[in-house]
Amino acid sequence: MPLVVVLLLGTTAENLVRIDRWRVLKRRQMKAVTGVFMILLAVATYYWAFL
Repeated sequence: MPLVVVLLLGTTAENLVRIDRWRVLKRRQMKAVTGVFMILLAVATYYWAFL
């Protein structure tokens, strides 16, 4: 389902420009969220591996 949403949003050039502008402006926040998610994933994996 997420792929369908991305494909529908990327059907016009105007939407692609707006998405790219948003991506550039929010790059720092996206990296922070991704980093926190990776740390939580590592902790969860470690926790379940050594139960």
